[in-house]
Amino acid sequence: MENRNMENVDNTDNTVNIDKLSEHEFSAEYKAKKESLLAGMRDMEESGRPTGLGKRHGGMERFIKVAALLLCGVILIPVSIHAAVSVYRFTIEKNGDYASGTIELNDDGVATAADDTESTETLDAMKKRMAEEEENGTQSIMKGSDGNSYMINSGKRYVEITLDYLPEGVVQVEECKYDSPDRKGYMGISIAATQWNGQSNTVINRSIEDATVRQAGSYEYLLFERGGVDWGFDRVLYVPIKEESVILTVYIGCDITDEELDKIVTGINVKDAEGDDPSNWVGVDSTFYDDNPDNVDTIQVDDKYTFIGLDESFVVDGVEMTVNSVNVYDDPRGIDPADMLYVVGDLKEKGLVDTDGNFVDVRCRRMNEATDNSFTSWGDYNNSSLRMVAVYITYKADYRAYPYDDIVIDLERGEKLSGDKLAPPVDTNYYCGDGEPRASYERRMTYGVPAYVVDDGTEITEKSVDGYCCLKRDGEEHLLTVYFLVDESELEDCYMQVSPSSSMADYYEYMTIYLGEGE
Repeated sequence: MENRNMENVDNTDNTVNIDKLSEHEFSAEYKAKKESLLAGMRDMEESGRPTGLGKRHGGMERFIKVAALLLCGVILIPVSIHAAVSVYRFTIEKNGDYASGTIELNDDGVATAADDTESTETLDAMKKRMAEEEENGTQSIMKGSDGNSYMINSGKRYVEITLDYLPEGVVQVEECKYDSPDRKGYMGISIAATQWNGQSNTVINRSIEDATVRQAGSYEYLLFERGGVDWGFDRVLYVPIKEESVILTVYIGCDITDEELDKIVTGINVKDAEGDDPSNWVGVDSTFYDDNPDNVDTIQVDDKYTFIGLDESFVVDGVEMTVNSVNVYDDPRGIDPADMLYVVGDLKEKGLVDTDGNFVDVRCRRMNEATDNSFTSWGDYNNSSLRMVAVYITYKADYRAYPYDDIVIDLERGEKLSGDKLAPPVDTNYYCGDGEPRASYERRMTYGVPAYVVDDGTEITEKSVDGYCCLKRDGEEHLLTVYFLVDESELEDCYMQVSPSSSMADYYEYMTIYLGEGE
């Protein structure tokens, strides 16, 4: 394990070069171990005998156990950029594709008035105070200069964040969110703010290939770079600004160059919100935007899979259902493309159907899924075609007085194992046409949400892009038809999944019907 501190590093490329770090002042215990190791090496050189030292290889764990991971087999790298404006110290810990970064004030950093007044408040006390202030605040609607209306809480702190530089073609689309107007590329910028009391704060992220400390203009920041090919935002920045008692979290789209990134960060302006234009305001939160499970308020549920065959009745969230048949077609069954546009996009524009509306072979490429020890990567090119799969369902549900009237219907892939277990897919097919595929949801050949849903011959308009379907609860029997667009090469391991929409359930019970049962 190396433990080094940055001193007098050449940062002409704005990146901390770990190979140029000078030696850190180690503890007495470390020095004793080092002297013992050196003595053993001297003995070996003099006698020609081996020292008996061997390599140790740490095993990977899943992200849910990341706290345990960071205690064993980590690379600990305290680094700082010692420039005239430097008041921060960054520590990076890495284990496999997991990384954490700690942001602190340097002991020799320049103290500010905020340091003296806020550093005595513990992090837990600060979070509690902010929660109480927001709970006791009053809400009001304010109109922004962009024409949008914003809900403002008088008990919440807001800061105004503006950017002096945006890449060509990028505009502001929401408060502290920027993108190209058509949103077809990966030029997104998203900024969040977290209250910082000057004390040590650690952020944790997954699928991190590299973690470094950079400087742009007067800002020093922690940079996490995502590994693999399935991230629209492939970089996450944490920018401490002690003068404003905040740390900014900035997500950067993968089409933004490093040169553009430096200009974006250099041109960041932050100040307490004032006036009556909330279009550039962002609420300051007490916890960070990261993959640390301690910072995510989620309900823990146990997933349970029940495999259903054709003509077998089952009940989900008070809805009794039976899958009567599953049919596979080589055309969209006359469904108006406009009715599927929001979910799957324009099929003709993507070249997925011919002039007669029939599905055609298109150029695709398989993406190898990530494992515990690797990132996602592209596999071989292939030719494949879509299929429209229609699942015909009879259902009946009693009237319900409370609002959870919908259920979730979506499509998943996996191999059925013994019991109620499922093996996830090892790869996924992506459409690429004449260009290179991009690992984004709309480019997959198999779509996870229904393309179209019909209830008693009428389209369900109360259907979201996430697969939530509002069903009739009148005690009568109804015929539901759910249409999915599925890659022909993935048809056999696709299954329709039906689950309750209420997160208040003790556990989610997924009813799964394999489409391979169809004709």
